[in-house]
Amino acid sequence: MDRTSGRRCGSRGASGTASRCISRIVGVCSREDIMKCLVVDDELVSRRKLKRIMESFGPCDEVENGDQAVLAVIKAMNLGEPYEVIMMDLMMPVMDGHEALRRIRAMEKERRVAPGREARVVVISSLEDQKNVCQAFFKGLASAYVTKPVNRESVLAALRTLNLG
Repeated sequence: MDRTSGRRCGSRGASGTASRCISRIVGVCSREDIMKCLVVDDELVSRRKLKRIMESFGPCDEVENGDQAVLAVIKAMNLGEPYEVIMMDLMMPVMDGHEALRRIRAMEKERRVAPGREARVVVISSLEDQKNVCQAFFKGLASAYVTKPVNRESVLAALRTLNLG
């Protein structure tokens, strides 16, 4: 439980805002009460670094392309354990992050995921150009955008903008 709000950590209120715990280390949340994450990046070093950062928030899976991400999201939804946060690279083989994000959002809509309950998607990319940023936010409905190389501080800053950290 979140000591300040009395809500279960990782649960979202009706307004869509989130009450989150920064880390298990703080001792406020039990393991099953914290957010589930998916890291999607074709670069092994980047993927593992992001996974290490995100594991402090809860269970974290990793895949290496957009196609695998879509399949992981489907599986998680079918199990009734959807991802709360998806860290998504844009430039990947097989299926890029833009297309994967578009498909994930279409799935959420098709399955009638309630507003505020959709996965928060943090786009992670070395691309800083305006076209890619706009496409990620407006076409894919990304929640936040972080440029590579990522570090713990930049990821935590992005999560804080989403009321997740």
